[in-house]
Amino acid sequence: MSFLSSFDKFQHHLSRESRTRGNGPFQMLDRIKCNKDIDLISFSGGVPLPSKFPIRNLSVRFPETGYFEEEIENRYPKEVDVSFDLGKDKSENNLDFEGALQYGQCQGIPELVNFIKEHVELAHSPRYKEWEIKLTNGNTIGLDYCLRLLVNYGDSVLIEKYTYPAAITTMSPLGVKFVSIDMDEEGMLPESLQGIMENWDASNGPRPRVLYTIPTGQNPTGSTLPIGRRKRIFALAQKYDIIIIEDEPYYFLQMDSYHGNVLASEIQKQDSTQNIGVSSFVNKLVPSFLKLDTEGRVLRLDSFSKLIAPGSRLGWITGNPLFIDRITRAAEVSTESPSGISQVALYAILNHWKQEGFFLWLQELQRTYTTRRNALLQYADKYLPNSICSYQIPNAGLFLWVELNKDRYLFSSQQKSVPEIELEIFQALLQKGVKPVCGQLFMAYPENNDRIFFRFAYSIAPIDKFEVGLQRFASTLKDFFILEKEELQAMI
Repeated sequence: MSFLSSFDKFQHHLSRESRTRGNGPFQMLDRIKCNKDIDLISFSGGVPLPSKFPIRNLSVRFPETGYFEEEIENRYPKEVDVSFDLGKDKSENNLDFEGALQYGQCQGIPELVNFIKEHVELAHSPRYKEWEIKLTNGNTIGLDYCLRLLVNYGDSVLIEKYTYPAAITTMSPLGVKFVSIDMDEEGMLPESLQGIMENWDASNGPRPRVLYTIPTGQNPTGSTLPIGRRKRIFALAQKYDIIIIEDEPYYFLQMDSYHGNVLASEIQKQDSTQNIGVSSFVNKLVPSFLKLDTEGRVLRLDSFSKLIAPGSRLGWITGNPLFIDRITRAAEVSTESPSGISQVALYAILNHWKQEGFFLWLQELQRTYTTRRNALLQYADKYLPNSICSYQIPNAGLFLWVELNKDRYLFSSQQKSVPEIELEIFQALLQKGVKPVCGQLFMAYPENNDRIFFRFAYSIAPIDKFEVGLQRFASTLKDFFILEKEELQAMI
């Protein structure tokens, strides 16, 4: 029995579009091999002549393993150069550069695919053997692939109450009806999911069959689902036959606890050369839904955008071979493979670092974003008025989600909607020179929302501007909210 047929129990999850999609015709030709022991002369592919590729050489410079902490002007103390030359033998750098510049296989450059599969095995150890991956141009197109795989026009999809705006805009044109699951400081509430499924009104159509979630460092709330909740949610997915789309760009940016007892200027950086080992690093992470999956019910989206560079436009989907095969068919007639040049550049880095070096780099990212998170929290604790602002400490990701106390809004008699209030405050903040993001952008139906939120990203703003940024935010609030007397005095 083939791997594909062993996953026939998921056939009913395929959308009408996915059921009718065949293999790309030219990709099928590439899979046909000559059976005789002769040199095959192929006239089949309309591919360009390699000698007319004007890219003759590609050189990639990156930090050496163990030298990941930047010196002045964002330079690394020790760097490596790797070059790929057109026409040179593959054995020199273990990669077919000429092949990478051609259309290539839709799955991606085999050497990079193999590295990523080894990484997935080390990080998640999926509990069924036949899983596969498909390289993508990032998680947003990965989500689009998954939706086209699973969702018909008008279907209901389960989402977290607050979620990634691009996910909403990706789903909306598909006629999706959003079903929001309640959240708290630890993320999605399993009891809310259970209540939705148990009490589903058939007049709303069939029960949802797809759950979209950002379990770790959730965007926008910064929440991270603990292992107990993940197990309960996965059990509910099995009970109600739900496919989980696990969107995890922030998974490796999990952090140690914040204690709030060190000034931002005195935060001690970990030694960036310290290597705790791959297994120790992985064991400190909250296990993924993919790690819990025993049957191929999870489609996991990963991306190099937060780990290497967004402009690489590289990510991957992990899932059962039935789903990955159908996603590949869609890619064959749309994006095809991600950029071969990006793949070569990324492979140069990862092949030199090896798995241990890549995990050491992920450890360095954790250190960097933990430092930035701690700095922002220090100033939030110092300047944001407690009577107005509330927030939870993010244990992963890039975001601080701040709620403003609507009950203390000065102009409640004007009966403005929450989106109107947020926009008014946002415009005032811009005039003060500070720019967070309005909470309404993270909701499928913001018109039904009655809570005021702003999201702060601590990933990109200069760390020495965190203090003045939160001072400006706090000073703006006094024009819109009733503050305690001592809080007003502290701002003077």
